[in-house]
Amino acid sequence: MSKTRSGRNGTLSPPVGTGRPIPGLYAAGNAMAAVIGPGIVSPGATIGSALTWGWIAGTRITS
Repeated sequence: MSKTRSGRNGTLSPPVGTGRPIPGLYAAGNAMAAVIGPGIVSPGATIGSALTWGWIAGTRITS
């Protein structure tokens, strides 16, 4: 698991240093925040969070 921190818009910040988001780097789905933790219950179980965080990051990128 990565020690990067994710923000509410899908932005990623380094684990040490300024704590400011890395420009142009976003996360979605299990890389962002898996509601069931690091495991996978079944295929497609996390598609909803992937679509949601992908949409949030995409709208942030285009705004």
